Amino acid sequence: MEAGIGLLPKAWIRVEQGKIANYGPMSEAPPVVDADIDARGKVVMPGFVDCHTHLVNAGGMCGTFADRCRLVEEISEGDLRSRVKAELELMLRLGTTTVEIKTGYATSAAAIVKCLGAVPVRPGVVLTEMSPLADSSRARWTLAHQPRFVDALCDGDGLSVEQLREPLHAMRVLESRVKLHVCVTGPGDGVPLALEMNAVSVEHLLYSSQRDITLLGKSNTIAVLLPAMAYFSRAGRFAPARALLDAGATIALATDSNPGDSPTHSMPFVIHLAVREMKMTAEEALMAATIHAARAICEDHRVGSLASGKDADIVVLAADDYRELPLAMGSNLVTQVFRGGIKQ
Repeated sequence: MEAGIGLLPKAWIRVEQGKIANYGPMSEAPPVVDADIDARGKVVMPGFVDCHTHLVNAGGMCGTFADRCRLVEEISEGDLRSRVKAELELMLRLGTTTVEIKTGYATSAAAIVKCLGAVPVRPGVVLTEMSPLADSSRARWTLAHQPRFVDALCDGDGLSVEQLREPLHAMRVLESRVKLHVCVTGPGDGVPLALEMNAVSVEHLLYSSQRDITLLGKSNTIAVLLPAMAYFSRAGRFAPARALLDAGATIALATDSNPGDSPTHSMPFVIHLAVREMKMTAEEALMAATIHAARAICEDHRVGSLASGKDADIVVLAADDYRELPLAMGSNLVTQVFRGGIKQ
């Protein structure tokens, strides 16, 4: 695990043109020039980074996966874009300022392109194209709208290592980097394949083996854990966060927000589950939901910590100790959210 969260009691932060200009102890605070936000007695922290979601959906929580794919095939791109916008606004109110959005609920090339086109192009939104889950015969990506990443389900319910290796090798010469869903419904060889492909992250890991844990502990690939999915789907187990951390792996947390098995938009709830069910400390969970999650989508140069030059994506908590966040399930503690220095 990296160095700690770097607490700075009784501090100030100066924001200029949407960026963090500088910060320091109150004893060195500069004179106020324009707006002064009083956060005395409160935690001021980076906005949450949700590095694994499936927001491009048309609902259908009570239906099957095939039903959800059908709804996406039928909806217009404009209506789909409106749904994504509404979900992003809800997440912002809960303190999430940066979101990765994956496709997945589409099978035809036209529907995949529609999904990619429905995702807003702006700072704070990262686009990932998944190979369709409903067609496990081969991996394919349209690469429309220049997705930052490509992803696929390497699992018994998805594509095999043999089906994925050749398409992923072909992807390595392109600009889109690789992510993989692995060890979702059972153990497998997804982690070794991901490391072979120099994947940015592997995601889910409910059934990761000791071999997988050891390999990730020696790699730079981020382990993205999704405890809300394990909770809502009644999987009967959570990813082995403690073992991964003890092995030296870097962990990120995300909601896996989707209408099928993780109907939540709340990163505070995810942090609560990580601490309660996965034996993470509050500090580890907070870092996993901010700077490590930013690394999992290659946005750590811009967000994930309060550092000079980064975007002023800031959350203020109605608490004087960050360790209250997982105890209270967090959402009610988020009192103010700033994106690019602008109050939301």
